[in-house]
Amino acid sequence: GAGDTDGSIIARQGLAAQLIAGVLGRELSPIEDAVLGWAIERRSRTSRAFTLRDLCAEVSDPPEELVRLSRHSPHELARATAPVAFALDKLCARTLRGMFDGNTTVDIDWDHGPGVVLDLSAVYGNADALPLVIAAATHWLSGALRGRPDRRSVQVIDEAWAAVRHGAGYFQSSLKLSRTHGVATVLVCHRPSDLTAQSDDGTSSAKIAAGLLSDIQTRVLLRQPPEQIAAAADLFDLTERERGWLAQLVPGRAIWRVGARSAVVQTVLAGSEHTLFNTDQAMVHDGDATR
Repeated sequence: GAGDTDGSIIARQGLAAQLIAGVLGRELSPIEDAVLGWAIERRSRTSRAFTLRDLCAEVSDPPEELVRLSRHSPHELARATAPVAFALDKLCARTLRGMFDGNTTVDIDWDHGPGVVLDLSAVYGNADALPLVIAAATHWLSGALRGRPDRRSVQVIDEAWAAVRHGAGYFQSSLKLSRTHGVATVLVCHRPSDLTAQSDDGTSSAKIAAGLLSDIQTRVLLRQPPEQIAAAADLFDLTERERGWLAQLVPGRAIWRVGARSAVVQTVLAGSEHTLFNTDQAMVHDGDATR
């Protein structure tokens, strides 16, 4: 709304473009990107907060100001931006409604609260929704954490492949900015190929995804199945000795690579941590989980 800084407006424009591109399955055209950005900037000058529903109305029936900026006739502009309007409609009124189209309803106690957990299990099996939800959540968290420069924070992104799938560039930018604002970021993937499997080799997203690895200073590698060893060796530049370790690690042990140094490390959990990290509840009886 009114009073938004240029930085916050640009961040909103970037997130909106990422969400729309994710729905469309392609990058936005220059006119689509421009009109979306103009609409957000125009809404940001109003006296109230706005949502994707307001943005959908703005793009579906562009005001005279947007028509003039586009140098198109109203009919030409409507045709050129129809895919954006349809994507916004899907986010607001069709299969993805209720996830992105309302105001934030969470009030966080950043001073005294223990932390925030975003449970995305409800959309875990939805290949269309999950990456978009993670992108929106990461954007919201990044903004919240940037607003608290006096507090050091840890941000954990599980299933990081989903964030990479729709907007590797945005995610890489968030990772770099997190250092500036005192936020330690932990990315969790289940296979070495997860960060690149969602993008075709040679694409900009694939290159950025691979670039994420060079920005990460500490890498923790747990045991991998034989078919993943070659991919891990390529992605993490493993030595022959490390390749052998990776195939033989027992549960709880990992290869830690910090800079140019590496070692096999045994993870030691306290009793409360066993409860927190036990993901095998459905496979064992109470108290029978292997420690």
